Amino acid sequence: MKKWLKILFFRVLPVILVILFVGFSYYSSSITLSPKRRQLQEYHQQILQSPHAYGLSYSRETSRDGMPYLICEPHPHEVAKKSRELIAELEKRGVALAPWGQIRGTIIALHGHKGRKEDVLPICERFCAAGFRCLCPDLPAHGENAMPIMTFGKQEVPLLRNLWTEHLQKHPQHQQPLFFFGYSQGGAISLQAAADTTVWNAAGVASVNSFATLDCPILSSASYLPEILRPLSAITTGACGIGIKCQVGSWPSEIGPLARISQISCPTMIVHGEKDRFVPVAQGDCLFHAISHQKKSRVIVPNGTHGGTLATGSTALYADVCHWFLKAL
Repeated sequence: MKKWLKILFFRVLPVILVILFVGFSYYSSSITLSPKRRQLQEYHQQILQSPHAYGLSYSRETSRDGMPYLICEPHPHEVAKKSRELIAELEKRGVALAPWGQIRGTIIALHGHKGRKEDVLPICERFCAAGFRCLCPDLPAHGENAMPIMTFGKQEVPLLRNLWTEHLQKHPQHQQPLFFFGYSQGGAISLQAAADTTVWNAAGVASVNSFATLDCPILSSASYLPEILRPLSAITTGACGIGIKCQVGSWPSEIGPLARISQISCPTMIVHGEKDRFVPVAQGDCLFHAISHQKKSRVIVPNGTHGGTLATGSTALYADVCHWFLKAL
């Protein structure tokens, strides 16, 4: 009996534990790199079916790399409620706006993790009202983008470069200043894109609730584990990190905008929700202090949560971002 117990304890049990660790490593990294795709929501459908009611017109295109994107512009005749509110807020601040429908720049606007390009439509409503065109792509492993995994910047920045190059070939009249905007993972990728000067010299960038390095949100995800597993959070996050390293070639601590943000050579705005528990405000502070460009701004939104900062900041926050981009012109 003792012999079998020794075999079980010293041979069988370690093998089982290794198998469980490898399995969890693959599973946890896969749901990070290939999250469940979000379906179109009712509010997406409403905007897509009646864009004029939101002051928008849009078209769809797909890059040769297979990245679908929306091109959103101000509707030539319709000015919607939120558009009017933003315009009124900017005018109250003394901002000189171009006549409605005149476009002064293009913003590549990026969605968050587990999101899709249509999530950005309510944001485009404000940006278009301020005189910007928006390009809203489905990032890899999201929406209608068939690519199976995302890398939080490593492959996304080159894909955005290709998209922009192709877009200008199709629409040479869109040669206006280029800006970047994104929230959460979209913010992290926006900052990395702004640091890249291979194809563009970005005129400005703004990120909302971006992580500095990917290990932060991965550690935060451990808080969503069943209570019985939370004491094992160090093991689970380590397993996820190993899985990500195996799949994309980088550790989570090496992924994110922190390593490149000092290379940004354009006005940069860091927005963070004060009550963001998933990506704490300290991550935004870390990014802000690492920016070397003189024109930088930090906005802390009182009571802003990870998913609710834009809604909490409301018209005033959208006006802050639009004003920042307009000043950069």
